[in-house]
Amino acid sequence: MSTVPSYFKDFLSNIRLTDNQVNDLKTGHTTLRKRLEGDEKLSKIIVSTFLQGSYHRSTAVKPKNGNKSDVDVIVVTKLDSEEYTPEEALNESVKKSL
Repeated sequence: MSTVPSYFKDFLSNIRLTDNQVNDLKTGHTTLRKRLEGDEKLSKIIVSTFLQGSYHRSTAVKPKNGNKSDVDVIVVTKLDSEEYTPEEALNESVKKSL
């Protein structure tokens, strides 16, 4: 019975992100969030940012076939959904970032 825990550990090591992958994702989302919040124009409409998805829940798995993992960064803005359609909100934030 001692081989069962070993098989499970092997399985987990085959599907879990490596430490390097986790560090790369952390650097990426941290850099993006700092840039968004530090941008002179965008920072005026950003209320907050937060993480969501499998990375945040620590359930992300190694991507296959040369694909890369991603991190879902949610940006909460002051833009009123009654005044802006999603497309208009996106266009507004693009205009502000230029």
